[in-house]
Amino acid sequence: MLRELSAAVMKNTGSIYNTLQGSFDSSCGDFRRLNISAGTGGRSYLSFLNNEDRLNNWCQEVNVRRNSFERGSQIYEKYLFTFEAHFDLITIHPWADGNGRTSRLVMNHLQNKLRLFPTKILKEDKAEYIQALVDSGEKEDKAIFSSFMMKNHIKNLKSEIFAFKKSRE
Repeated sequence: MLRELSAAVMKNTGSIYNTLQGSFDSSCGDFRRLNISAGTGGRSYLSFLNNEDRLNNWCQEVNVRRNSFERGSQIYEKYLFTFEAHFDLITIHPWADGNGRTSRLVMNHLQNKLRLFPTKILKEDKAEYIQALVDSGEKEDKAIFSSFMMKNHIKNLKSEIFAFKKSRE
């Protein structure tokens, strides 16, 4: 499913990469076969050699946690789970490009499965979203990212409710 989502995200902008470790096609959802870092001089992501093992572990962890939620589970805890899953997937960084978009789609898919309203990141919030990712990674504290995501989600829901009420007047 992850490869299919990545392929859908990258179908028009992906390309073939030829590396010493082999070729891969990001438009097909192929995992990267090169090491990458976040920006010039930025933090390096997990070695591509460890990508698939870490991703398999992530999938197992996410499925176990997702299935552990019962109907009466707290909504807040469900959202935190989806935000952490998103953060963990983007930290693994399995693709050469499209990791953020694919991770947000996975987060929204999990939210749908848990019967939650999807979280969105608006264009005007993108810089703060990226900074929350960076700060969480540097300080090794997922709570920084989850806190940003929760505040952003609440802000967006309030805006949607306000727009809906206004349209009804």
